Amino acid sequence: MNWPSSITSLGSRPRPTSAWLFFCATLSGLLATNLATAAVFNVANYGATGTGVTDDTIAIQKTITAAKAACAGSVVYFPSGNYLYSATFTFDSIAVQGAASASTTLIAADSNNSALTLTGTNPAASGLTITTKTAPVARNTNPAGTGIHVYKANGFTISNIKINHIASAGILVRQSTGPASGGYAQIQNCEIMRTLADGINVTQVSSSIEIHDNYVHDTGDDFVGIVSYRGDLGICSTILVHNNTCERQTNGRGIGLVGGSNVEIYHNRVINSSGSGIYLASEANYDTYGVDGVKVYNNLIKNCPKAVIAGHAGMTFSGRVNPANSTATDLWVTNVTVDDNTVMNSATYGMVVGACSRSVTLTLNNVAFTTYDGIVLAKGSSFTTCTGNTVMQTGGNGISVQSGANNVAIVADPVTGFGNTICNTGLYGIYVDATASTATIDITENIIDSVNQKKTSYIDVINVSGIGPGAKISIQKNRYLNSTNGPVERLIEAISTPLTQVSGNTTMVVLPSIYTLL
Repeated sequence: MNWPSSITSLGSRPRPTSAWLFFCATLSGLLATNLATAAVFNVANYGATGTGVTDDTIAIQKTITAAKAACAGSVVYFPSGNYLYSATFTFDSIAVQGAASASTTLIAADSNNSALTLTGTNPAASGLTITTKTAPVARNTNPAGTGIHVYKANGFTISNIKINHIASAGILVRQSTGPASGGYAQIQNCEIMRTLADGINVTQVSSSIEIHDNYVHDTGDDFVGIVSYRGDLGICSTILVHNNTCERQTNGRGIGLVGGSNVEIYHNRVINSSGSGIYLASEANYDTYGVDGVKVYNNLIKNCPKAVIAGHAGMTFSGRVNPANSTATDLWVTNVTVDDNTVMNSATYGMVVGACSRSVTLTLNNVAFTTYDGIVLAKGSSFTTCTGNTVMQTGGNGISVQSGANNVAIVADPVTGFGNTICNTGLYGIYVDATASTATIDITENIIDSVNQKKTSYIDVINVSGIGPGAKISIQKNRYLNSTNGPVERLIEAISTPLTQVSGNTTMVVLPSIYTLL
């Protein structure tokens, strides 16, 4: 896998490289240039003490008012110090900037009124720590209880911000988008921790946003959540989520896309989430839109979920039926490419392509050390392709196809020629229940090695437990290498109905049967 050079080992934060240091130096230079060329309004000149004892709310608001009155693009500057405040602030088409997140801290006296709101054209926030005087114990679902609230902003930038002990989300983005000239609004190089809601949440038809190089940890809900509610009359779209390190949380998913389109999730590192490490879904409880046109690649998902939780795997893709029109697919998960990810140590399954998922392609992924099956293609999924994946050390089957999954291809890639490699499974190498399936299931050119670690007496390498009246199942050119773990009855077993085509399957060890029809 092509990891960024800044990622050195599991369990450690990315270490700075020369490229990263150059980026930080360049960013610092740009900020210094911004201070030198923009109209700068220093809160100290308006009476702010920065002692952390005196309430500086009035002085800060005076500074903001003066900056806004001067011109768009003005900067409200906080020199080093601790600034106690007791009301939310709005930065409309202006910037808020501190000396550095390590030396400038804004302390909210009331955890329910902590937000710095960015709105208007090209607002920005940088070089600050935002925290609360007393760590909140009750979750706040209102924008006022966030660290930074972005609302109806175009071309916003949030960089080098530290957010700690916040009652709601660390950063909440609503009805906001990228610059009018094109490109992406930025959330970058921030550390967000100990929030009672999401670390970063994007919602309400927001678009053209890039979320990258952030460290999000110890959150109360999703590390990064992108949510599109149908009540918002539109979806979040054109969002990049990359090179973020996310670890440890009380509840929630790692990176969740619950309604949205044209999203790329790549080069992230997600560890110890309560639910799925990456979660693409439409949810009935919150009446969200579906997901369409998403690329998920080069991510590391470890210990996700960290404990058994229903409906969650290391990666989960699951849509839902539109309650008003059962034949519509607008609430489905469709057109998703999942490429070159590593999923390991899941307390449940590695990857699950769930109901109402269509045209999901799993390519060159590594799935290992799962409590249950490695990859599951569930009832109601269709046109799912698995090619070139490596599945190993599973507590259950290597790859499972559930009854009601249709148009499944577990095959070699036509370009690279790489099939799936499945080894050291707890039970079957590939298990198919096609009882309620009505279309094709193709299992071709896979390599399977060492099944039945649980040493169950009846296990086969490939097992088809049922075949629906319209199902067409082809099993060809698969190879089984050895049987070192437990007894294996047959290479292929099918129940009651002959398979459409069985040919060219081989085994390197002697088995009682290559193909048995019971």
